[in-house]
Amino acid sequence: MKGPVVAYISIISIMVVSAATGLWSPVFDLTQSFMILIGALLFYCSDLILAANRFWKPWKYNRISLAFYYSGQLLIALAAGYST
Repeated sequence: MKGPVVAYISIISIMVVSAATGLWSPVFDLTQSFMILIGALLFYCSDLILAANRFWKPWKYNRISLAFYYSGQLLIALAAGYST
């Protein structure tokens, strides 16, 4: 599982970097850019919690990853529908 896990971490890391570049994009306004970036970071944190729980050390509070996941997805979806 080492290869697929490294590949997945690389892909979601690229997702976060891409979300951060939105801050300088003329396509999105600043509010949308921050919503996308924070949503991507929350999604990233949820996956880190899941990966740590699964592949490193079981953690009693691993279900908090769902809060990060749903919050991140909500912010990304709200950014898509946001208009000034």
